[in-house]
Parts: sequence; C-alpha cells; structure tokens
Amino acid sequence: MSINTAMNIAAKALSIAQSSMDVTSNNMANVNTEGFKSSRTTLENLPDRAGVRVQEIRKDTSPGPLVQSVRPEKTPTGQTTQVQATVQASNTDVAREMVSMITDQRAFEANVATLRTQDKMLG
Repeated sequence: MSINTAMNIAAKALSIAQSSMDVTSNNMANVNTEGFKSSRTTLENLPDRAGVRVQEIRKDTSPGPLVQSVRPEKTPTGQTTQVQATVQASNTDVAREMVSMITDQRAFEANVATLRTQDKMLG
C-alpha cells in the first residue's frame, strides 16, 4: 500500500467519522422531541483493505416510551387551557449515543494521527 493510498483511506475515514457523528448529534439534539425516531449509521469494510464506507443510515422505528405531557389547547370561546395528554417520547437511547459519540471521536483522532504521521514521513 502506497503512502498516498494510506492518506486517502485516512482522509475518507475522517469524513465517515464525521457523518456518523452528525447522525449521533442529531439524535442527541432531539432526545426531548416528542415522537422523534433516532437513526443509526452502519459502516462496512471495503474490499482489499481499502477502508470503510457508510453502508446505510437507518431510522429506528421502535416506539419511544409513553410520557405525560401538558399541552395548550384553545377552547371554542378562544381561551387557552392546559390539557394533559399521553404522548410518545423520543426513542433515543442517551447511553448508546454517548458510546457512539466517543467511538466516532476516537476514530477521528486515530485517523488524524495517521495523517500527521504520514505527513511527517513525507517531509
């Protein structure tokens, strides 16, 4: 494997780590959004040790927990009242998202280190 090939693989891996982090960040940003469905990034290895790529970004359609929510509602007379309702919360698993975020961060750091080392080797 040439140095340029290794640098290209590391550069692509940076982009993939960022894509995965974007999905995780979106999930975390919507953890308190009623009815939000989180997404998951799946990676796959390319043949001949040519790196990885995003295989798919799939929405998790499993239901979130049911929670009590207070919502404003207009009455026929135009007044606003508070109505309690049961709604589906986000299905985002914060612990899983934190693990994903740390994994993505470490992958990013490792590939930056690879690029720096290769850059020093080239002078």
